[in-house]
Amino acid sequence: TIRWDRASDANRTRADRLASVLLASTGASFQPPTPEPDWIEPRHIEPVGTIPYFRKTASRISLVAPGTVETTFVCAEAGQYELVVRGYSKPAAGEYAKVRLTVDGEVAGEVEVASPNSETFAVGKIQLSAGKHHLILAYINDLYADGQDRNMYLNAIGFRR
Repeated sequence: TIRWDRASDANRTRADRLASVLLASTGASFQPPTPEPDWIEPRHIEPVGTIPYFRKTASRISLVAPGTVETTFVCAEAGQYELVVRGYSKPAAGEYAKVRLTVDGEVAGEVEVASPNSETFAVGKIQLSAGKHHLILAYINDLYADGQDRNMYLNAIGFRR
């Protein structure tokens, strides 16, 4: 039973399925909207140690040398989350920047930030308990060769259910 007067994840899922079936029966397609992640912005992210040429503004962290940044965050509700990175990079030798994300000491995943324009990249799904967590992002494939300089630009790290 769908209770339209009660907002919940289960009711949203049922409503999306109902809309999908109704639209499909008319020959239309339906794609439920992807929820916007909860973002951790650069102001909450700090470098680990000294990173050469590190620069941070309100909207971007520039990693133009190998380095690691970190933050702590509080998860309000335990569950499975998709971990995403919003950013862009400058390629060198045909390859874009790659980052590795670690949550509470466990590798959550790696992703190639394969765009010269800011986009959102899925890292992977992780299980989080309610409470405080420690997140690390490492820029793992810096390169300067033959006049090409691979760099990583981070706009935010996000979690979505």
